[in-house]
Amino acid sequence: MDSFHHLLVLAYFKEKKTQYSIAELTEFLGASIDLVEELLSELMNAGYLAYNESLLQVTEKGFTRLIAKDRGEMVIRSDSKELTSISPETALSFDEIYVPPKFDVKLGYRKKCKGRQVRRKSV
Repeated sequence: MDSFHHLLVLAYFKEKKTQYSIAELTEFLGASIDLVEELLSELMNAGYLAYNESLLQVTEKGFTRLIAKDRGEMVIRSDSKELTSISPETALSFDEIYVPPKFDVKLGYRKKCKGRQVRRKSV
């Protein structure tokens, strides 16, 4: 009963609360709707999920199972992306090419020697 899929389903319902979608859960698990329905049925029969005002919710027993399996802090956020802002002062212009740090080393080049780059000999 403690399969990873069961724990993922519990974590999903813990995170989404009343904003869940069975279609989203199916996509999240990468499973068929039949398998998701089977998982939900197993979790309800075990007492980990229950209907409350026609919505599925994690029961106290379900929360206990998540905590017991160290998944109590598992966060599932498929609808939010962390955005970072770029400062206009430090941003490259569209004409400049971005070269990641130590990129030349990965291509087999060493540091510049007297103004020119020296390529390592391939073996």
